[in-house]
Amino acid sequence: MVTPDVRDEPALVAALLSGVPAISRNRHFELMSSDIGRRARRRAGFLRSIARDIETTRVDRGTVTVDRGSFARGDVRLVIHALDFVRRAYLTTEEVSLLGRVFPLVARVIEPHSHD
Repeated sequence: MVTPDVRDEPALVAALLSGVPAISRNRHFELMSSDIGRRARRRAGFLRSIARDIETTRVDRGTVTVDRGSFARGDVRLVIHALDFVRRAYLTTEEVSLLGRVFPLVARVIEPHSHD
């Protein structure tokens, strides 16, 4: 089994999101309990929740606005307007790309805005 480089937090986030390679918390306890592992798990969970909210807007006929720029919290601002909530999230360009690769339905919503 291949384990991502423990110093490469973005690679660990990508592995946690995509499941390739599968990273078990039990088998990789030391990695997952380290500061990098905890941050990567938290960020992967955050990105999964963004993907879930974007997919919810497709069902509820909500909207997603993608603004690119130099924001204090990231390069990309997502504003998700669903039936029951409005959510703003700031992501890096790499995180947006990762969301598009791992979640095909999210890519359909985000990619039309890739050159804004």
